[in-house]
Amino acid sequence: MFIWVAVAGSGTADTTIDKTRTRTTADGWEITISKTDENLERQPPLNAAAFSREAFLSVLARGDIGGQGRVPVRAGTIAVGLMIGCNTDVSPGMTAGLSGALGANVGVLGSGTAAQSPSGTLGGNAGLNAGLTPSIQVTLRPGTITTIALASKPMGAATGYLALYDVALRVDSCIGQVAMRSVAALTVSTTTADDTITVYGEPLSF
Repeated sequence: MFIWVAVAGSGTADTTIDKTRTRTTADGWEITISKTDENLERQPPLNAAAFSREAFLSVLARGDIGGQGRVPVRAGTIAVGLMIGCNTDVSPGMTAGLSGALGANVGVLGSGTAAQSPSGTLGGNAGLNAGLTPSIQVTLRPGTITTIALASKPMGAATGYLALYDVALRVDSCIGQVAMRSVAALTVSTTTADDTITVYGEPLSF
């Protein structure tokens, strides 16, 4: 299965419930990550292929750092990504008995750099600076879920935003619907601790 992600509609659309999570760090800072305004608009695939799926994704992430911490904050980063998977992969050359050597491979088209989080979480530099989202191709194994980093933004103030509008998603060589879940994370670093707080969107399919 091949996944393409690019910044770009008519089709059916789903909106999801806004999510917010707040934690107090060991240093005494109150950190909050919010995921709002998420919308997935399904599109008929341009190639009209039975095993292709397309959709446009929009989402807004907000990070807040408050409270009275005992140690100054050195850095904060907001990151947005996707957990995405397909039940049955029909890519050429793949068989039902896949081995561990057929792990996820990430390629990038366009300027900038992209990163796939091996542990399934988004951290400090998990992705691209805002506005530089390229096309990303990922090869998945059947029955697996892969986390794809879409964008990240360093925070220059106590509040920061990362907005993605109409990011084009295309999945090829997948039987049935593609399942996805958005991920928004805030990472805060001090001289004594690193803290990451994460919220997850509702499962959607296209």
